[in-house]
Amino acid sequence: MNKGQKVVWVDGKRYTPFELEWGTSVEKLAQQEQTTPEAIRMRLKRFGTPFQRKAKPTKCEILHGKTVWQLASELGITHITVHKILKENKDPYENVGHGNRGKDYGGKKFSAVNPAQSGWLMPQHPDYSTWRDSYEAK
Repeated sequence: MNKGQKVVWVDGKRYTPFELEWGTSVEKLAQQEQTTPEAIRMRLKRFGTPFQRKAKPTKCEILHGKTVWQLASELGITHITVHKILKENKDPYENVGHGNRGKDYGGKKFSAVNPAQSGWLMPQHPDYSTWRDSYEAK
C-alpha cells in the first residue's frame, strides 16, 4: 500500500478504495498480470478499468478470437507465419501446411517461446464475453 493512500475499514478489515471497487488489490492484480502496480493504475486512468490491456483488439483477435501468439501456438507455426497468412487475407486454419511448421528453435517449438500472449481484455472485464459481437456486425 502506498504511503498516504486512503484506507477504509469494513468489518474490521482494512481495504483500499481500489479493492472495494474492483474486488482485488493493485498488487495482486499486477502480480497476476506479471506487470507493475503502476501499469495497472495507468490502465485504470486510460481505459476506466484495470481489466483492459489495450485500447482496441487486433485484426487477428477480431477475426479468430485469439491473439497471433495463441493462434501460432495452436497451429504449431510461428507468429511470423500467422502474420503473413493474415496479411494475404487467407484463413490460417486452411493454410497450416506451409511455412516453418514444426521447426525447433533452441530445443522447443518457436511458437512456444512467447507463451500465448494475452488478449486485449481480461476475463474479469464486463464485456469479455460479448465484445466480438460489435465487431462482427461491421
